[in-house]
Order: sequence, then structure tokens, then C-alpha cells
Amino acid sequence: MNIFVLDKDPAIAAQMLCDKHIVKMPLETAQLLSSVFSIALEAPNPFVSITNQNIEVPYKLTHKNHP
Repeated sequence: MNIFVLDKDPAIAAQMLCDKHIVKMPLETAQLLSSVFSIALEAPNPFVSITNQNIEVPYKLTHKNHP
């Protein structure tokens, strides 16, 4: 995923991006966060506490081998 930082002001930065990037960046961020959650559910980690193990993850696992 590429995060394009074009200006310190987020409103100006959003105006500088094309519409395709404006839609894709939040989607890819949501997919990455969902992947982190999926992996946290599969493997116990002392740094992650999940109280409800029956949570449905909104996206399929993506970016698994992404650095």
C-alpha cells in the first residue's frame, strides 16, 4: 500500500490526489487493519488482548506477506 503524503494539511492533500486514490487508500487501510485482526485471532500474542473471539472480520486476509 502506498500512502501519499502531499501536504501537512489533510484537506489540501486530499484535493491534490486523484479520486481513484481517495477511494483506494481508506479501503486498503481497512483491509490491512482487518488482516492484522485476523492474524491476531489465529495466533496468541501477549501484546494483543481480544476479549471476544467470535468477532467476524469484515475482509478476507490480504497483504499477509506484505512487509
